[in-house]
Amino acid sequence: MNPRYFDIDYRPRHHHSNTRTPDIKTREIKQIKRYDEKEVNICKKILKIPAYFLFFSPIRKFSFLNTPEKYILVYREELAPFHDFFEKCREKERVLQILTAYSHLIRGCRLLTQHGIVYENYDQIGFNRQNQPILFDFERNRAKMHYLPIEAHVVAFLEKKDVLSLSKSNIEEICDNFLKTYPFHRKKTTQRECLDMFVHFINKPKQSIMDEIEKYKNTWNNYGISYVFLEMLSYMDNIEMPSFFIDVLFECVELDFTKRVDHVLDKLDLRDEAA
Repeated sequence: MNPRYFDIDYRPRHHHSNTRTPDIKTREIKQIKRYDEKEVNICKKILKIPAYFLFFSPIRKFSFLNTPEKYILVYREELAPFHDFFEKCREKERVLQILTAYSHLIRGCRLLTQHGIVYENYDQIGFNRQNQPILFDFERNRAKMHYLPIEAHVVAFLEKKDVLSLSKSNIEEICDNFLKTYPFHRKKTTQRECLDMFVHFINKPKQSIMDEIEKYKNTWNNYGISYVFLEMLSYMDNIEMPSFFIDVLFECVELDFTKRVDHVLDKLDLRDEAA
């Protein structure tokens, strides 16, 4: 593990589906999964985005299976696994491929944000036949909350506990649980500093808290993608990424949401006119 990126023994979580390993030569796969109406609705929204296929692989079509519970057979583009792609890159090309893939995914995240979609399964990234990184699996998955920033955990707490406001002990609980798994060491945050970020939420109405957090939701997709890249780089040997890139990744996973980077492409100086 590369201590420049992670300072705790944090192993990537591998989530195995019931499909076979994707083959980049195959265009479409079939997969059996539980029907999730929210995921289907998100996929419908994505299918309406112009040139969505450059960035996303949503469920293209599905059919219900004759089972007691709601299971469906879905069809989507088949992709090459994320980590396998970079491992197979020639060493001289790997740095450029990582930079290119990151900027492409950030562009995709910007599209999701513009359409009010927060992607939660950030470990579900693959490469299509044109070697472009693609986001897939749009099911809401609370088991992968580690890819979402701390204010998303505040929202999840409010939803799960069904409380009308937050107490000091509530905030202490949220901060304590989050900091146990927050792996980035460059700007180590103490529990006291974490509490200070949310002290103004104490006894505020639930809706007021949600409204304030909503202002920073546009950084959540950048946070998740940057988290995945830092996670990947921590396990890659013999690679030295440009310092400006590492700086941007850490700025995107900044704990303090008021300081987190939004216009990532501008920070990378990629001259993206729409950034």
